[in-house]
Amino acid sequence: MALLLCALSYGADAQGAFYPGPFHVLVILVGAALVTTVGLRPLSSWAGPVARDPLVLMALSLALVTVVSSAVAGQATDAVGTVTLLVTLAAAVAVVRALPAGPRALLVGGIVVIGVVVAAVGWLAVVARWQPDALTSQGLWRAASTLTYENALAAFLTAPALLCLDRVMTAKDRFPVVWSEATYVLLVGIGASLSRGGVLGLVFGIVVLAALRGPRRLARTGPPVVGAAVALAGLAPSVPVDTTTHVALAVAGLVLGAGAAAWRRGSSVLVAGAVVVGVGVLGVVIAVVSTGHVASEIADARLSAASSDRAHEWTAALDVARHHLLLGTGAARVPLVWEVGGKIYTATFAHNEFLQLLAQDGVVGLGVLLVGLVAVFVSLWRRRGGDGAWSADCAVACLVALLVQSCLDFLWHIPVIPVLMAVVLALSTTPVVGVDGPVDAGAASRYAANEVSPEAGGGGDGTFSH
Repeated sequence: MALLLCALSYGADAQGAFYPGPFHVLVILVGAALVTTVGLRPLSSWAGPVARDPLVLMALSLALVTVVSSAVAGQATDAVGTVTLLVTLAAAVAVVRALPAGPRALLVGGIVVIGVVVAAVGWLAVVARWQPDALTSQGLWRAASTLTYENALAAFLTAPALLCLDRVMTAKDRFPVVWSEATYVLLVGIGASLSRGGVLGLVFGIVVLAALRGPRRLARTGPPVVGAAVALAGLAPSVPVDTTTHVALAVAGLVLGAGAAAWRRGSSVLVAGAVVVGVGVLGVVIAVVSTGHVASEIADARLSAASSDRAHEWTAALDVARHHLLLGTGAARVPLVWEVGGKIYTATFAHNEFLQLLAQDGVVGLGVLLVGLVAVFVSLWRRRGGDGAWSADCAVACLVALLVQSCLDFLWHIPVIPVLMAVVLALSTTPVVGVDGPVDAGAASRYAANEVSPEAGGGGDGTFSH
């Protein structure tokens, strides 16, 4: 478990493990996690489920298609990076399956902690204007954090954000403040990235989560959402490149937002909560009114759905796919070329992973992916109401969010993102079981909180081119 968390934290810190050196370290860490985990539970209790896991089958099938398509294209060696990552996804699933229930609960908490740290670094980088943890685009400072890519930051934070929202929504009485505050920080990180695809994916994820959990529960997420709006309003004046950074206002918004997010239902804190929210809303009004030009400047740059570069890239990718329809061009990065006004432009990525896969592995690869995704969704649907460390409902929302974001960017090519999703899906489809049989879910959570020993709980317990 610790090594898997190390792999995720290292990947997030090393620019998503996008470049070959960090990617190899990520692979080694996941492999080491598998080697050290396989003995924690009897092989018979997890090897079979891993072999039948739809994500594992999809990953290995895509690896085979990639090898074949690259070999047909005469570039078999180009498939090594893709195949390595796909095998790494299968290994990550095996690690989670082999973990006892208690460590799986700790793994969930570790993912949230990593996300919170990465989000906080992104916010701080915008305020301090640190490059490359914050980058300039369209005249705006945008949070990129340690991934050094704004859209990747939003994608990486979406899964832990949806998990925290799910925990807040499903609390039976007063939700723990820690989940609300974690939700707040993660939402601030996503907002600070100013990623249109990231926000769109998050919205889709929240809609799916609300539909599965019940729309009435969505109201419980109000405090952290309001808090994030307050913090982002305080950050907004520091975002335009042609203005000086407003540290005091950004910090004030962050503190007020944290206070709003901490509000809990109950008569004893009702007045205090109302005061915090009222002050927070006042802070938003002051920030927006005093810097009205900032809101319009951000809106003009980031609220437009138009993206001529992406439109050209998609058209070029479709043109490549049309000429290599069955098996694509293989894993080699074929330049996407188009002409505008007599000038020739090229790009490496289509900024749409489905089109990218179609160009690289043809209709065969895209077909394998779609069938595999259907199988994954069916598996998650069957696990609804189960006792996984990460709820199946939340996993459905996370996967939908990533697929939406993947229509607008090359997120599967940033290895830490598909590895994180593989871990999330494995956590959601692995029942809470111990060495000797089922374990009470409450005991597992108490073990995760260090309240009981393992024995007291009843058991020992994509990228497609590189």
